[in-house]
Order: sequence, then C-alpha cells, then structure tokens
Amino acid sequence: MPIAKWKLCVPDLTQTETAVESGLFDRFEPIVLETNDSSLITIIEKAEIRNDTIFILDRKNPRLLLFDSTGNFLRNIGSVGDGPNQYTHCYSFALNPEKNEVAMIIPFGFLYTYDLQGKFIENRKLPAKPSYHDAKWLNKDTLILWSGVSAAYPAITFLNVPSDKPVRSMWHRQHELNGSISSFFEVEGKILLGSPYSNEIYSVGMDSIIPIAAWDFGEYNVDMSYFAELDKMKPSRERYEKYRDDNRAGKIAHRKLEHFGNKRYMVVNVAVGPLGKSTFYKVFYDRKDKQSHSIVYLTDGVRLMPVFMNEEFMLAYIRDYELDACQEAFGWDLDVADDDNPVLVKMYFKK
Repeated sequence: MPIAKWKLCVPDLTQTETAVESGLFDRFEPIVLETNDSSLITIIEKAEIRNDTIFILDRKNPRLLLFDSTGNFLRNIGSVGDGPNQYTHCYSFALNPEKNEVAMIIPFGFLYTYDLQGKFIENRKLPAKPSYHDAKWLNKDTLILWSGVSAAYPAITFLNVPSDKPVRSMWHRQHELNGSISSFFEVEGKILLGSPYSNEIYSVGMDSIIPIAAWDFGEYNVDMSYFAELDKMKPSRERYEKYRDDNRAGKIAHRKLEHFGNKRYMVVNVAVGPLGKSTFYKVFYDRKDKQSHSIVYLTDGVRLMPVFMNEEFMLAYIRDYELDACQEAFGWDLDVADDDNPVLVKMYFKK
C-alpha cells in the first residue's frame, strides 16, 4: 500500500484489549537473551534487527550489544570508558543500510563509527549545536541527525558523512514541541517523522518535509494553543518549571513517544494522563481495514513494551517481575533467573 496523504481514525482509548485478544498476531515466541558479565542489560533504550542479529542499546549502562536470533550473546560494539575511542554514554545508533557499519551518537556532539564486528573506524565532531539525540541513514552517505533543541537551532541536519559537511538543516520549532526523543521511523523505505504533541506525520526528504498523515485522538487531542502561550515566555527556569508542572498535573492531554510502521500498520506509543502516572496505549492503525486497536497489555498483567517492528513481527521485551504471568499465559517454561537479562517476545502479525 503506497504511502499517501491519509487520516488515521480516532482510537477509542476507553476500549482497550490485550495484544492476545486483538487478533493482530497469530503467535508469540520468546527469546531468552544470554546473560553474562559482558552482556548485562538494565533497560532497553532502542533495538534494531538486521540479518537475524539483534542490536540493543542499554539505557542505564550505555553500550550497544549484539545477540543472534536465538538470544546468544555475540559482542559489544566499542567499549565504555574514558580512553581513546571509548565512550561514556551513547544516545542512539543508526545502522548504515549499505555498509556493515554502525554510527553512534555520543555526548558533546560526536559521531563514532564502528564495523559490525566491533572494530573502531573513526570519530568525527558534528556541526555545532547544543545536542544531538538520534540519527537515521537516508542513504549510505547521508545521515539525518535529530536534536531536541530550541527554535534558535534546526532540529534536523542532513550530514554528508564522507565529506563531513552538512548538506541541509531545517525544522526550527520550540523546544517543548521537539522533545529529546526522536520520532524518526521507517515505512516502505521512506523516513517518517512524528511529534510528541502535534498529530501530523511527515515524510522526510533532502528537499522537504511533507505532511502525509495525521492522528486524531478526539477528546485526547492536545490543545496546541497551550504551546503558543508557553512560547511567549522567554527561555527560563520559570518556563521549564511551568511546562514540567503542567505535565505532572495532566494539563497536556497526551504525549506521543515511539512510532513504528509497516505496509499495513501504523503504531504509536501514547502516554495519557499526568507525568509519572500515565497510561501507555499502543495504538495500532490498520491501513487496510481502516480500524484502530488500543492496546496496553501484551496479556493480562503484562504490559506491552515494543522496541522494534518490521513487516513480519513486532519485537517487545518483558519486565522481570511480569515474566511469571507471561509464562503462565503462553505456557512457556523458560529457565530465567530474577537478575537475568530481559526476555524478548516476537509477536508475529497475522497474514
């Protein structure tokens, strides 16, 4: 189904179903990630899959770990430390679509490149900007960089990596509308961009960013005039505290987090309610049937925590204290200790 301009129907967030009940999936397969001193994971920040290799970025212990399709640990990419070619933190990573290389976004505006065997290739200083948070390859030479910055800076920079020169920069918006979480995702070979608060989804190209779709959450749509009023305040601690406190008080209807997509489904993780007490809805819009599903739980008592999606399946992880409920629901008998790595689950879409 080619991407065109379309409107996503209003999901009924009062009528939720589990992933099992939704009828979207026909089987659920666990992947037990090997646990050893070199492969410990605390919280999964981001995941990708290429050629049956699972790439996982750990949020609290920031390193990039590789596992095979059955969960066997392969290697770490780079090493954590203060020495040459080491890093102390990593915001995100991007797999080059045509090279066996991975680019990693490192604090203070650095880009580290490794091959997929973990060998260091190079580091480079990115164009001057307060911060960079994510990246996506447009092609083998052009990297799209995302920054959660104020309107004084462009949030999006296209970098020609071989020449080390920015090709184009765009997307000047107030900081609160950008957020530090990138909403880049890929559908049918196209790079798309979502937003934490506005409902539009954009197609991102070198020459333009074009709106192609829009969510509609009905009574849960965000009143964008709030941000227009907020933007009248000068950047200050007072402005930051108002935005923070209004989020905590639930005065902003929702926040969109990760987006996923494939030929049939568009998916967004939506946080509704006060910050710290939000309910996280995974809204699946079926582009074929033009219907939506609002899912909070994988199965009873187990929250759905997706980290990756392709045409065949969605990949999610199971928190350790919910594993017993999951095992009982699916009839699994996994040999997993309380302090082992998270268990992943492959959720295969019905064909």
